[in-house]
Amino acid sequence: MADQNTTELTELTNPASTDLLYAVGDPGGTPVDRKITLANVNTFSMIAGENIAAIGTSLYVKASDGKVWKSSTSADESTYSFIGFSASTASAEGSIAISPPGTVATNVASGTIGQSAYLNDTAGTVSNTPDSTRYAEVGKYITTTSILVKNPRFIRSSKQDITNTTAQTQTCGFRPAKIMITVSPYTAGVGGASIAMYPNENGSEGTHMALGTEDSYGIFYFADWHIVDTSGGSPGTTVAEGVIKNLTATGFDLHASTATTAVTVVWMAEN
Repeated sequence: MADQNTTELTELTNPASTDLLYAVGDPGGTPVDRKITLANVNTFSMIAGENIAAIGTSLYVKASDGKVWKSSTSADESTYSFIGFSASTASAEGSIAISPPGTVATNVASGTIGQSAYLNDTAGTVSNTPDSTRYAEVGKYITTTSILVKNPRFIRSSKQDITNTTAQTQTCGFRPAKIMITVSPYTAGVGGASIAMYPNENGSEGTHMALGTEDSYGIFYFADWHIVDTSGGSPGTTVAEGVIKNLTATGFDLHASTATTAVTVVWMAEN
């Protein structure tokens, strides 16, 4: 084709992931002419810890070796250390291209367009259904086999029996940015128990989320929790209260400063 200036070329208004761009490899050393697909512009490379035989495999970084492995909701690390999807294939110890959050991953496990993609317990795959224990939303389907990868959203919940004022360490598997607390409606001996987190936006007790505080990382969390027995009428009797402290990379401490009646606290943490 005839030589043209870039400004004279016809504009590509609807580029496909397979469209090609011109690239110069090793410009600071021995420059070579190369091509790159649009899909690979925003990828980066790491070393595979195992054989990754398919593009579109969900991956996580294993802390013990710094390599990428197939993600799975069967364990905390393989869920909450999610890094993206394979944009190439690789044998164990080989280099693999990764599509991180903010890019489009192709050839992923089939799903419904417009719905979220979640990690599941089948290694390296995603689906439209979140895991019942380790909720990990990692993207949204834009075709039946491609997703817009997003920063992962993790949710984990559990419960803790409060019988004394000893601090109880809670494990969620990631550093929580938000923690919500309520009381089990089936707590024995606490008829009509309700959560009254305070202070609320009006500065008094009530069934509102607590005003939180920021830790040293600038992460907001609900500091105070307060449980009352309302079976005898309003305002009720305080049966347990405390604070959330000591946020870590894998959880937090549930401190009870009052525990006059055994109660079951239910918590939900989100990153």
